Amino acid sequence: MSILTPFFPKEAEMKGMTLDMSGLTFSMFAVVVVITSPFMGFLVSLVNPKNIIVGALFLSGLCNIGFGFFANIQSLDYFTLACFTTRIFEGIAASANSVAIFTILASVFPDRIGGIMEFDASPSTVGLLLSLLSIAYAISSPIWGKIVDLVGTETTWKLIVVGLFGSSIGIVLLGPTPYLNIPNQIWMKAVALIVFGLSSALALLPTFKSMLDYAIADGFRDNESTSGIISGLWTSVYSLGEIIGPIGGAALDENFGFSICSTVVAGLHLLMGVVLFIFFANSRKSPKKYHEMLLPMKVT
Repeated sequence: MSILTPFFPKEAEMKGMTLDMSGLTFSMFAVVVVITSPFMGFLVSLVNPKNIIVGALFLSGLCNIGFGFFANIQSLDYFTLACFTTRIFEGIAASANSVAIFTILASVFPDRIGGIMEFDASPSTVGLLLSLLSIAYAISSPIWGKIVDLVGTETTWKLIVVGLFGSSIGIVLLGPTPYLNIPNQIWMKAVALIVFGLSSALALLPTFKSMLDYAIADGFRDNESTSGIISGLWTSVYSLGEIIGPIGGAALDENFGFSICSTVVAGLHLLMGVVLFIFFANSRKSPKKYHEMLLPMKVT
């Protein structure tokens, strides 16, 4: 996504593709993940998950290489067909890779899957259950993206706050936290993962657009270079979280158990939501002022 974001919308526009069709091209990936993930849960019981991961990575790599050649396609119809087909195969690869990885984790680290294995579920069932997060994220992403485009920059931060609060609720249910009377049953785990998937999508999706809009409002040029810088920065910080998260989470889980670990993580989400709300609600450089600055730029 980080590779496609800087150049694809402008390249698609040069080919004559409408913005709606361009957005649908991105969304097709998520649609395929939603449709194929349940089938991948059954596939891992028939095929070695390691082989699935290798095949999925190979397919994903071919798709990324393919996008590099699409600039040479002159026909809009063929360009659209190529993009849609490639995104479909990328979605299949991502779905297979995600479910297979979760299945392996459930087999190798049965005591580190948040207590799900205590229900005597099979590894393939655990992999399918954990993929609910990805499915919920994939279903809601196009919807949240459309809402972000409609509400404008001055309201985007409010969506992020709501997403952070919702993520906190999902993680509390997943634990479940020992401080509330929440049933520790497998159906509750499923609900928690769905809530967290929906909310995390809402918390994450608006961030890139907000960073890009604020950068342009502060004087950066509205071009591929700026999009690339913001995309790289966003991906870097996201990856930093993927480094710190597992290390910190493993330490908390090892010493205090998953319920306390999830409670701490939920508290961090809640704290971040509160800090973000206070910052933007009292910021001298409010999103509204940024929005007013962006309006004439968009007109020209």
